[in-house]
Amino acid sequence: MILNNSYLERMRYRDPETLKHWENHIVKPSFVYAVMILGYEQDALDVCQETQIVMLDKIKYNEARHIISPKAFAIKTARNKSYDILKYRARVSELLPIYWEYTQAHLGQHYEEIMTMPTGKLLELLDKLTGQQRQAIYLSFIEGLSKEKVAEIMKIEPVTVRGHIAKALKSLRRMIASIANESFTSDP
Repeated sequence: MILNNSYLERMRYRDPETLKHWENHIVKPSFVYAVMILGYEQDALDVCQETQIVMLDKIKYNEARHIISPKAFAIKTARNKSYDILKYRARVSELLPIYWEYTQAHLGQHYEEIMTMPTGKLLELLDKLTGQQRQAIYLSFIEGLSKEKVAEIMKIEPVTVRGHIAKALKSLRRMIASIANESFTSDP
């Protein structure tokens, strides 16, 4: 089946043969490959969705005619997206101790709990921040950029960056205190 605008139209009108082709040649291979690399189904679903978006964009903008094997393209795209996630995880887990050391003074009594917390849990907490808070924290502490450089990248004022960081640290302290209280009350 050729990936072109008529393919996209057939998908739009829910043509069973086209949807089956899409499922078997794009969705399943990219999902299975991502699960093999990442080990987490949720991350694999994200990769699968991103892969489908890339494929649909290629079709929409008439760039799919160069794709000889849609299945191979989907797997390659899923592989690249999965490796991006792994690189991000490695970078974060490598730099998180530096970040936590830097923020030890801000975290006070909860520092010990954070340092013994699994990296996955830390990433979960960071994911609960707003996008701008997470970006400000990442650029400031993990990338080590100045508040002025972060402000330039985020296209906001340096005082706003400081505000995002302050709110993020306050949220993190609150979440960590909540986790500490839960673990304290659940102990026998």
